[in-house]
This record gives sequence, structure tokens and C-alpha cells, in this order.
Amino acid sequence: MRPTHLFTACTAGLAVAGIVGVGAAAGAQADAGGSRSTREVGGFLARQLDAYDGVLPYPGTDQADPGLSIDAVLGMLATGVGPEQARRAVSAVAPELGTYLGPGIAPSELYAGPVAKTVLLATAMGGDPRAFAGRDLVADLAGLEGADGRYADRTAYGDTSNTYTQALGILATTRVAGEAPARPVGFLLDQQCADGGFRLYVTDDGCVSDPDPTALAVTALRDTGEHAAADRALGYLRARMGADGGIGGGTGASSPNSNTTGLSAMAFALSGEAWGDAARDAQNFLLSLQFGCDADESLRGAVAYDAAAYADVLASGRPVSDQERRSSAQAALGLAGVSLVGITIDEATAPSSACGGATSTPSSTSTSSGGSSTSAGASTSTVPTSGSVTRTVTATVTRSAGPQVMATAAATVTVTAPAPTVTRTVTATASHSTTDGSSPAGPLTSAATDAPTGQATAVAAVPIGDDGGGSGGGPLVIAGALVLLGAAGASAILRRGRTH
Repeated sequence: MRPTHLFTACTAGLAVAGIVGVGAAAGAQADAGGSRSTREVGGFLARQLDAYDGVLPYPGTDQADPGLSIDAVLGMLATGVGPEQARRAVSAVAPELGTYLGPGIAPSELYAGPVAKTVLLATAMGGDPRAFAGRDLVADLAGLEGADGRYADRTAYGDTSNTYTQALGILATTRVAGEAPARPVGFLLDQQCADGGFRLYVTDDGCVSDPDPTALAVTALRDTGEHAAADRALGYLRARMGADGGIGGGTGASSPNSNTTGLSAMAFALSGEAWGDAARDAQNFLLSLQFGCDADESLRGAVAYDAAAYADVLASGRPVSDQERRSSAQAALGLAGVSLVGITIDEATAPSSACGGATSTPSSTSTSSGGSSTSAGASTSTVPTSGSVTRTVTATVTRSAGPQVMATAAATVTVTAPAPTVTRTVTATASHSTTDGSSPAGPLTSAATDAPTGQATAVAAVPIGDDGGGSGGGPLVIAGALVLLGAAGASAILRRGRTH
């Protein structure tokens, strides 16, 4: 079991967004949902599928998104939970597959990536992909393989297949046939660049590596005997990993994020002990972005997209968004360390949560003198699990009077365990104007200023349970001590952050 760290900070009876994180991975490869933290991600995905009757929507619409729904089912089952949610989702997704796969748009349309992903869904559910939702998906995928081994769309509207598609096609065919298809593997290898990574777009001139297709390519090559190519790709991913274990994506998503890191963690975890440290580091990054029991109920167990998104939720207290559904589905694969070829409903169990018995006992003090206001708060919370998890947060914020209020809070969380200690810090700044009696909300920014600031620090000592454990990378927190920013009775609580 991984220890779960839960942080709550309240001052003068005003609760600030819950601060939550989860500890480190216990091994190079998670145990397919056996750890508490991994199962919590699956539980989050199960609740989301339940909330939307099995079919998640496209963002901002009520239109079904079968691709995201399949991702959620596969991620959920990878963590070992949600068999009933998976069955309901398959029944709900089936009527949407015509459009998703292509023939529902026009009889001649057929899309390689969706076909491959649906094969993986059918086989994970124990179904027959040759007779799934009225289609022979195996024949569909074989018909999309070109003479050069490329899986390409059959479309009049522009082929969108790429290296990610190619890897999915290989995984799907391997799952059905029991061995990897030779020509498609050869085409995939042709997409490897000089630095070991794989390019995304197979028709591009030149070769620019992208971490996302690289990670999926490694999983597709796992059973092909192409160990040298896979190791070069893993080396490329390891070289892109930051000190915190995070890995950024390609163009437009280059900062460390849980989507790319989730796929990379899966690749590392499936590649043997030589890559065990890399797997642990990547999993720790994912766990540092996981929400716990003090978050909005809809978010518990979810994994934020990145540090900025995590901070936004803490500052705003907002409920779940489309972004957390997508990032959690891929993070689940990395935490579980299970290949897409090996996901199955057979041993999945009903989801459960550790949050039911969480308790919190807040205390706070506040003083005001002249033109400044200072507040301090502390809280201790315990989540009942098979082990013992205790954590305490203390914070102090000071600000000077004036119509423009700037507040900065930095929080450091240290988890002490048998493994080496890891400490992570994040700082965010909030800016807004106040007048007497006002309580405005302001956007979270990263701007540095010379305005008066306050600092908050936190240290958590976590006794590890008797079933193993490890050292946690600490949550990325903005301390719940962004509080009482008003002087002489004028208070401000940060409620709103970036819009995604």
C-alpha cells in the first residue's frame, strides 16, 4: 500500500481548498491495482462513468465521446476495479461506435486508431472482437494495414493515423493473435529517430521525436524481441525526465504532465528491473498530483494534468472537469504498470474509497495590528487504512494594508520512510484588489511582485503501514493558508483559478 497524505488548512473557520497528495510507488511495477492509491484512481474513473451513464461527454457538450469512455474503462480495469461500471459502459458505448469507427459517418469510412482501441476494449471485457457491436473488428483492422505495414485510415476526409495509431494497432493485433505482426512492427521501427525517440507523424520530412508515441511504441515492442530499439526509446524518455519524475509531451504540451508521464511510467514498469528507478520516479510524479479526501468529492482519487492544474483546483475548490478524466485515464496505466495487452475484467473488483472515515480537527489564530494582518492555522487529519497515516500542516500568512493585496504561499511536504526522503515545493501568487468589507476572488498567477508577501511551510511525518510502502514525493501544494487577506475585518479567500 502507498501512504496517502491528506492536508487541510482552515483559518478563522473559513476552509480553503483541500490539499491532497499520495505517497511514493512501492516498487518498480505497481501491482495491477493492489495499492490503495492505484485503486483510488480506478474508483474515480468508475464514479465518472457512473455519473454519465457509461459514456463520458466531449468537453463542454452533451455529446458522447466514445474514445475517452474507452480510455476510462481500460484505465479503470488496469487498476483492478470497476467490473460493473465497465459492463455498463460497454453497453452504453456500443450504439456510438458507428460514428467513432467511421461507418456511421459514411459506409466507406473506417479509422485505424478507434478500431484498434475498440479491439483492446473487447478483449479486456472477455468479448470476441470478431463479433463486437455488430462488427468484425479484427477484419477491420487487418483491412487497414497497407503493403508497407502501416495502419492507416480509410477516409475521404483526411487520414489522421500516426505513430500512436501504429502502436495501438500492433497492441490490438498482438492481443488477438498472441504475437506481434511483423510488417506493422517494421513500419513502427522505421519511425524511430536518431535520439531513440519515435516521431508522431509518419509523413513528416525529417524526424522529431515525441514522448507520447515513444512510450506507446515501447509497450508495443515489448514482446517483439526488438530490445535494442526499445532500450533506446526508454533512454530517450529517461533523458527527458525532470528531477521530480515528470515528463513533458511534444509540441504544445512540453511541460511535465500526467498524460505523458503516465504512458512513460507504463513503458518503464513493463521493461524490467533495469528501468525500475525510472518507473518509480514517474509513478511518484503521478502520485504527487493525486487528489485525496479533502478535495471536492468528485475529484477524489483523480490525477491532475500538471502542477498548474493541481494548484488551480486547490485555489478554486472547483469540481471535476474533462481534463481530470483524460489525465487520470492515462495516469492509471502508469500507476498500474499493466500492458494494454494484459488488461482484463476477470479479476476486477468493486471500487472502494479510503475517504469515508477521514477526520479533521482544525485550529487557528488571527491577529491584527495597525496596517497589517497575520493569521496562522494548523490541522491534523488521519485516513483510516490498514496502516497508519498522520500528517500536520502549519502555515502563516502576513499582508500589509492597502487596496492592492498580494499573497504568496509556498508549501514543502517531506515524507520520511525507509526509502530516501523526497521533498517538493511549489509557489503560487494570487493578485486582487480589496476594499473594506469586500471579499473578492482573484486568478492564480505565477507573476513575481515586490508587494508584501506571506510564506507558509508544511512538514508531514508519515508512519508507513506494515505492508510495505515507500517515500512520498509530497503533494504540490499551495498551502491551505492562503487565508484572511483582509485587514481590519476585510477577508479574501482565493476561489477561482485558470479556466481550462
